Amino acid sequence: MKNILIFFALGICTLGVRAQTDTLDQFWKQAADTGIIVSPNGGWVSGTNGYGDREKHQAFFNTRTYSVLGAIVWIARLDTPSGNPENSRTWLKLKRLDITTTTTAPFIRGPRETIDSVAFPLSTLQAGDSPETGFNWLPFPTPVLVNQPYTMGLTVFEEIQNDTLALMHSEPDSVSAAGRSWELYNGRFRRMIDSWGLNIDFAIFPVIDTTLNATNSPASAFDLTLFPNPTQSVLHLTGFPDSSNDAYDVSLYSADGRHLRNQKLQHNSGTLTLSVDDLTPGIYLIKLSNGKAWGVKPFIIHR
Repeated sequence: MKNILIFFALGICTLGVRAQTDTLDQFWKQAADTGIIVSPNGGWVSGTNGYGDREKHQAFFNTRTYSVLGAIVWIARLDTPSGNPENSRTWLKLKRLDITTTTTAPFIRGPRETIDSVAFPLSTLQAGDSPETGFNWLPFPTPVLVNQPYTMGLTVFEEIQNDTLALMHSEPDSVSAAGRSWELYNGRFRRMIDSWGLNIDFAIFPVIDTTLNATNSPASAFDLTLFPNPTQSVLHLTGFPDSSNDAYDVSLYSADGRHLRNQKLQHNSGTLTLSVDDLTPGIYLIKLSNGKAWGVKPFIIHR
């Protein structure tokens, strides 16, 4: 059994009301403190460390059909002793969650084969103790259609193993997540509660779109452009497909994974305008979709 050395209590992170295009982690509760834990022999309990833990995953017990566009990920620490953060990468992975139904209750066997993955250089990632400083939007190149339980996680196993990262997580026992947080250790996936005795929830928030499903996928991504960025009160949106004179579903997310609001905008010309003067200064994510095409970009409000 691994032993825990130090626990650092950090600020408060919230996740609000659910919605169809929300980030899905209802166990990241409104009053849960957040933290990270140092591994006794280097690295981080919630990331890569000297024990050989190279991959961390969060489970989502999905029963619907929708597309996963990517994930908002809150990275707390990022260490690159190799001196080559541009050459060392982390992989965002979406895996099938193996659940066996028994006569008494479902038995969760953990993450299995990879459904899709995408790599990001460590030099492109942000890390910090607040949702804004640790905010990362990690998109898949194309939407990933899911219709079963799955997990999402990060790994740097394939690259320079001395480079480490740590996910932010909920304070132990502040949420009921014993079967939802997993790590790859010694060649097999284990629950964090079994490996470390920690009932924690990782800050991994899949961004989904229920309009992109089995009846109309695959959908194409378009290069959404925002200006001004940073902005004070108004965003102008361009980059739509030339033939797209459609109504778009617009979703806004905060840096800590909260779904803030949904609205529809009609696209009849090259530019759409969106008021964001009701939002406080910080980092946000905007997603547009019409069931055939989608675009996602982060933006900053600065006043």
